[in-house]
Amino acid sequence: SKEPQVVPPHLHLTILNAPSNVDAPNALLRPQHVILNHLYVGKGKASRSVVALGLTSRFRSKYVTVVLYKPLRR
Repeated sequence: SKEPQVVPPHLHLTILNAPSNVDAPNALLRPQHVILNHLYVGKGKASRSVVALGLTSRFRSKYVTVVLYKPLRR
C-alpha cells in the first residue's frame, strides 16, 4: 500500500505551538490564514495516555481556538 502524503509544513505552525511574546506572555500571535478551519491531532511524547484535538477559526476580526483533551483507552 502507498504511504500517506506528507503534511505541508505550514500546517505544523499552529498558534498553540508558536513561541510566546516575551512582552505579553498571555497574548498569542495572529494565526496564519492557511491554518484556519483545520483539525489538529496532537499526541504528546511525554504523555501517551492523552490526545489533543484543536481547531482555530475566525469570527469577524477575532480568532477562536478550541482544544479538546481526551484520554486514550488501552
